Amino acid sequence: VLCWLLLLALAFGRFICGWLCPFGLVQDILDKIPAPKIKKNEWTRRLSYLKYVFLAVFVVAVPLGYHLAGKRFMAFCHWVCPNLPFSNFLMTLSTGGSIRPYMFLNYRFAILAAVIILSVFLFRPFCRFICPLGAFYGLFNKIALLSVKLDESKCVHCNACLRTCKMDIRKVGDHECISCGDCKAACKFGAIRFGWEKKK
Repeated sequence: VLCWLLLLALAFGRFICGWLCPFGLVQDILDKIPAPKIKKNEWTRRLSYLKYVFLAVFVVAVPLGYHLAGKRFMAFCHWVCPNLPFSNFLMTLSTGGSIRPYMFLNYRFAILAAVIILSVFLFRPFCRFICPLGAFYGLFNKIALLSVKLDESKCVHCNACLRTCKMDIRKVGDHECISCGDCKAACKFGAIRFGWEKKK
């Protein structure tokens, strides 16, 4: 599994978050709902490091402790991840199963509800503050084949890219970038490209 994740990370980085993650798509759709929006700021940038805490504690430390005790336990999926109740809910609907009240009496469903509500007012809160997989992929953004790249020789430091981006990036293509391409569209100097594109 680790080798497969490393391969994906080296090939795509957080391009996966921006283009392939279904839960990211749900958050993007919720962001389209007209509502007062909380713009990124210094606090959201600080909170963006929380997902690395989730990665270190719930994906590495706790499962490793269980492994050393001779047990297998996916702590993040079992204790935190709202994707599981969301997937179970969709699976029940798609298979014609009946929705039972006890499905909603789960604290992870409360986390899911909080993420859904917050997504209306704040861009991709799960991706920015919680998702350990996004944190892992972000570590490889600068060397990933399909990540966004900045041509420093063409950049005039107008910061149009940073103002356009809804993620908590400090620089184009850093660990928070999900390769959505908004910065590329905003750059008037052709300084931004995707990794597979040749330099002009």
